[in-house]
Amino acid sequence: MRYIATYNFAMDFLENENEELAFYNHDSNRAVAVVWPAIVENRLTDALRACMRPDERVANELFRPEGALGTFAQKIKLGYMLGLYQEDLKDDLVLLAKIRNAFAHRVDITGFETSPVRDWMDNMTTLKVHRALLERMKKESPQDVHGQTTLSILSSELVDYRNSFHLCIRFMIHKLLAVESAIKSRHPANTTVGESTGRS
Repeated sequence: MRYIATYNFAMDFLENENEELAFYNHDSNRAVAVVWPAIVENRLTDALRACMRPDERVANELFRPEGALGTFAQKIKLGYMLGLYQEDLKDDLVLLAKIRNAFAHRVDITGFETSPVRDWMDNMTTLKVHRALLERMKKESPQDVHGQTTLSILSSELVDYRNSFHLCIRFMIHKLLAVESAIKSRHPANTTVGESTGRS
């Protein structure tokens, strides 16, 4: 299993004030189901752009809504085919896109407990891993402060599907930030991937 549960509550994974407001948004289920995944898509876009030649004009053409990389689904596929992440994260991102689209286009879906949203979430590796971690920690009953804090946080975040969705969002953001950071460390600014590896 490649996923590792992490609890970093720093604000540096949010790009600006608008994202901060969106991430801590407590509006309707429909609103957060559309807005929270948008932050994940922003982080994926940043990771993809980090792989590319620093040509803003061409990049903007590719990533505009009607461009070749204008949809979340296209970005997910490209990131996977470039080897930026493994199949488990790719599959979770696909499910995330399905959830966002369902809330955006189906009036009968009003909550995260509604099928098929609930079923898609149950199939997310991210959620499965955190649920398994919670059950293990309950059995171990940690006595140290860190363990008790983690257990308390996990219990509150997995109390229902909406909170669980928020946990998955934060985890995916951190994973994609790690991807972007790794790309930038290997390929300094203004150097394309092909140039830095000697490929034409």
